[in-house]
Amino acid sequence: MVRLIYSRWLRTKRTPFRVMWLGSPIIFGSLFGSYLRMSDILMGQELLFFYTILGVIAGFSLSLFIPLLYEPDRQAGYFVYDLCSGVSRKWIFLSQFLLLMGMVVVIILVASGVFLLFMVGDRAIALVSYLRYGGLLLVTLFLLIPIFQMLSLKFGLATSVLFGSFNTLLSLLFGTTELGGAMSDFLPTIWHVRLMYTVSDVHSGLFAIYSLVMVIGLLLISMIWYNKWENRTHEGG
Repeated sequence: MVRLIYSRWLRTKRTPFRVMWLGSPIIFGSLFGSYLRMSDILMGQELLFFYTILGVIAGFSLSLFIPLLYEPDRQAGYFVYDLCSGVSRKWIFLSQFLLLMGMVVVIILVASGVFLLFMVGDRAIALVSYLRYGGLLLVTLFLLIPIFQMLSLKFGLATSVLFGSFNTLLSLLFGTTELGGAMSDFLPTIWHVRLMYTVSDVHSGLFAIYSLVMVIGLLLISMIWYNKWENRTHEGG
């Protein structure tokens, strides 16, 4: 499994993927931290707004990063090699998921670390609060990975970004307002934004557990799908 993950990682070496992946959280954390150093508007709600905006951006970014991760394979014909290599297709898909999961962890850690540097000596925020927000955001973002994996493989970049844009709009409308009401509890693809507003409640703990269960379920479904996939991508729909 480690070898499969490393092989997938090596394929991103000569692409802009790595720069985008590491550069984006550094830029976001720096810009948001700099803003807070110059303004007191968000005093007392720094983490809420930081992780809410980070969730919105990260959720959409997955719809772009994941198909970009697959693009070199599509162009070089590696899909055919992977599917005929003798390695279980389910293990191949799982290795891709684990790599993407690790990348999401790094994105959240880097953004949080840069943001924390700006907060040191200025605004005292308990480390446990960072862990609470960051942990909940991670678990709920994991839900999106197998969805965008399947969309990217089956339909390509355009459809993945289209769904990502729609889900981002839904997250802003139903996740940051009361517009969706109780219905937002039944839209797991917006939980990475919605639950930031209830991070201290038991409600969020339960939904974190629901998210983990759904991640496992979606991963199993997507692995079965990939095992039967015929290496055909329908660009644009």
